[in-house]
Parts: sequence; structure tokens; C-alpha cells
Amino acid sequence: MNKRLLLHLFGALTILSTLNRCALIKDLTTDRPKLPTETPVYIPATPDAPPTESPGRPVLPGYDKESSLRADLVQYAQQFRGIGYVSAGKKPETGFDCSGFTSFVMQEFEIPISASARDQAKLGKEVPIEKAKPGDLVFYRRSPSEPIFHVSLVVENTGTQLWVVHSTSSRGVMVEDILASSYWRPFIYTVRDVINRGW
Repeated sequence: MNKRLLLHLFGALTILSTLNRCALIKDLTTDRPKLPTETPVYIPATPDAPPTESPGRPVLPGYDKESSLRADLVQYAQQFRGIGYVSAGKKPETGFDCSGFTSFVMQEFEIPISASARDQAKLGKEVPIEKAKPGDLVFYRRSPSEPIFHVSLVVENTGTQLWVVHSTSSRGVMVEDILASSYWRPFIYTVRDVINRGW
């Protein structure tokens, strides 16, 4: 048998061996059970963070029900970033005003609240701003003698930053640090917890 024939046979055997190995790997990866993709870890929001998943994530071991609910709620709320502001707007198809947005998000999680910021400010319990949690509502007014004119939903409180998601008349639904805002910070009036139901 000459060398050329031996080389051809060796090459053919190598190709067959490679194909069999690929088929085996494909079978192994196809039959492998999929790893869970859900995670209970809360990812802090930033203005550039991409939209996140919708609600319905199961409560995993080691995470209490309230914390899981709050994480789901703020992740869900951030999906609507970029939707335009509409006076008295209450749904994503047409746009939101500030309290229409917060009531829409809360109601998706079976937390019924009014679509009025002034009425929302009477619900739940007041919490110090330094203890604000994801899902709490922040209310604003221009002076002690004037009514509440705006509401936002807390996304993350780092102690030095207070990130909220809200529907603003100038930019629609957006995420920002209100403690760093020269406009919003002077008008912060109160923070209300409308989620905690004794869990």
C-alpha cells in the first residue's frame, strides 16, 4: 500500500472520528437540563441600565416575600422608561402622568392605590428618607403651604444616592438620582411605604 493511499485513509478516519465526537457532544448538550435563569439578586438601576424582566419571578429560598416583591416591582417599573408623559395618563399605550404611572405599577402587583398623588400620599406609613426601600413612594411639594405636585417610586437607596423611576413632564418615564438633582431635591416632602403589609 503506497504512502498516498495511507494518507487518504488516515484523513478519512480523522474526519469520521471528528464527526462522531461532534455528534456525541451535541447529544450531551441537547440532553443536559437547563440551568435556572431566574435570580433573586436585585440589580441596582442606573440611567443607562437596560429594561429588565417582567414580574412573576418566584420567591427563592433565603429571600423573604416582601424583599422579593419589592425587587420585582422596581424591575417591572423600569421597563416603561422612555414612555412619554401624558396629563392624567394611566397606561403605557397612551402614556403616564406621575401618579398614573405609580398606580399602574402598584396595581400590577395587586397593591391598589389611587391615581392621584395627593391621595397616594395618605396611604401606608411615612418612613425617613434615609430608610427608603425599593418600591416606596417619594412625594414632592414646592412649599409647606402648597399641595403635593409629584410622586416617584424608589429604585435604590445607597445612602448617598436615591434613585427613583418616575414620569416627568419633560422626559416621560425615566430613572434618576433625586438627591443629585438641583430641581427635585428641594421639593422632596415625604416618603411613604405602601407595600409593607406585615410580612
